Amino acid sequence: MKKQKKLKQMEYLAHYSQQRKEKQLLNEHLMNVSRIASNLAAKISCPETAKTLGLLHDLGKYSSTFQDYIKSATGLSEDTSEQIDYENQKGKIDHSSAGAQLVWNELTKKDNDIKRQIYSQFLALCIASHHSGLIDCLTPDGEDGFTKRMQKNIEFTYYEEVLKNADKEIIEKVNDLLSNDKAYQEFLSIISIISQNKKNNSELIKRFQAGLLLKFMFSCLIDADRTDTADFETPINKRRRQFGDYISWDILVERFEEHLKALENKSDKNKINECNKRKENEKHCSHIHSKLNPLTCSVGNGIKDIFTNIFLFYFNGFINLLRLGYQNFGNNHHAGSCHH
Repeated sequence: MKKQKKLKQMEYLAHYSQQRKEKQLLNEHLMNVSRIASNLAAKISCPETAKTLGLLHDLGKYSSTFQDYIKSATGLSEDTSEQIDYENQKGKIDHSSAGAQLVWNELTKKDNDIKRQIYSQFLALCIASHHSGLIDCLTPDGEDGFTKRMQKNIEFTYYEEVLKNADKEIIEKVNDLLSNDKAYQEFLSIISIISQNKKNNSELIKRFQAGLLLKFMFSCLIDADRTDTADFETPINKRRRQFGDYISWDILVERFEEHLKALENKSDKNKINECNKRKENEKHCSHIHSKLNPLTCSVGNGIKDIFTNIFLFYFNGFINLLRLGYQNFGNNHHAGSCHH
């Protein structure tokens, strides 16, 4: 019995589904978020950076305080001595600072290179902010908010405890990512592109673009975290995800037309005719869509109106499909929309 209790104490949870009575272990969540974030950031050639963020974002959940909280909140805690007032603790247990402190401490001690200092702050900001939105490095009162967060008392960030409790696999991967400079070189490459862009002579614009890079990486982490959490809570969502392998517009338009043709045999022609009127602009919209490159078009050239028209065209068509053929469509296609 004592051996079983010891093993149970070593089981660190990230989430628990009360409906399915299923646990998601913390190391599984960290690995999943790391993988998803890396795939997202690969679009701008920063997969290793995002991988690091994913592994460290919830490191603070290895604290006994957080584990007592989640087990008390989900009814998993059988030992009354471990149960806490979870309702008053919700959102108050810091589980984001430990990972930020780790990356900041490990990277800044390598050398005094200003670029590495910026990179370290870049990572630490994303990790520390993943439940609050990006924190102010300089507060409205003029205080150094970032340094204050990095120097937060480790008694309240559980820094030493989480390093001791963390799964060996996670620590090994983190150490590997922080010791080799792949992620750092990714960062330098992107910053180099920004700084050497001859079209941007303004230092203010370059700083703004570096800020956008930070927000992009932060978004990769947030999206990955929420995607994995949602997929654990509702597993059927994961089976439906296309992960970037989306169906082309041409195929969607073809399906749309085929369904309209099937509706032409319906008795209510008036509503169908209303829907068919929207098809008159279809070729024009499709032609525009195939020619547009959102990265090179200027908003001043009317791209906003063009995209608005395309959206309204397909949105109106979809709404008419729902109005006219929902019952018939539902009988013929056992879609997943009925699952909640």
